[in-house]
Amino acid sequence: MMSVFFLIPILAVISSIALYRQNGKREFLKFDFVQFIYAFVITPVFFIWIKSFVFILLRSELGVRLSIGEIFVIDTILSTVALYVTSFIVIHSLTKSFRLKLTKDPLHDLFEHSEYFHLWLSHIVTFGGAMFLLGLLGVLNAIYPIELHQSRTWFNWFMAFSVLFGFISYLGLELSDPQQGHFMRLMKLFASAVFVILVFIYFFVGPRFSLNHTLYWSVMMIFASLIACLLVLPRSRRSSALVHRLKHFKWGDNIIVVKKQE
Repeated sequence: MMSVFFLIPILAVISSIALYRQNGKREFLKFDFVQFIYAFVITPVFFIWIKSFVFILLRSELGVRLSIGEIFVIDTILSTVALYVTSFIVIHSLTKSFRLKLTKDPLHDLFEHSEYFHLWLSHIVTFGGAMFLLGLLGVLNAIYPIELHQSRTWFNWFMAFSVLFGFISYLGLELSDPQQGHFMRLMKLFASAVFVILVFIYFFVGPRFSLNHTLYWSVMMIFASLIACLLVLPRSRRSSALVHRLKHFKWGDNIIVVKKQE
């Protein structure tokens, strides 16, 4: 088993070297394909491998008994450093993709290329990922209740805040709409999918409407409020006017419109 464990980084390094000759030949999600593999496949593999290696080392190889808190602190420091390194690897892969495009075509529109990441892709991943994580927390709380002993008033405040947060989330989506790639339709699809999963969990697990399942019901109310806003408010003139004023307040009068030259 340990031999296979140590074989993983060796195979990753050999793969990265073998792939290097394919630079600039293919693209995936506007990334050069090789750079995408470096940033989003090989780097996460190394990240998980390093965490696993350190964990095995601390638990069984050093002969030192560490508490769960000490292991957590070491793992947190290691993960933070690794995330910083990963961020710069992704930046390098992106800029390397730009460089390869310019090598092929010196007149390539880098601004339009970068806007794909800045607007549509990053917004989809950010908001879609946030919905997925919220839904996951709700599902986990439905299965594993939390022992809380606060008064019922706290629970009611959580529900009220969740409804308000759903409305705020809707405004965030509207203000972040890149106006491309059916962004709002995808957000409706993601929100509806998570809400349906939460409903199914209710019928299969049956979490009680109590403090022990506060997180589940909070997430449920957030998505119920968000979906209601997504379906109803775009048809309202007042809400559309509010969103327009917020966008005007956000960007001000100095909005630059860039049109691609024919």
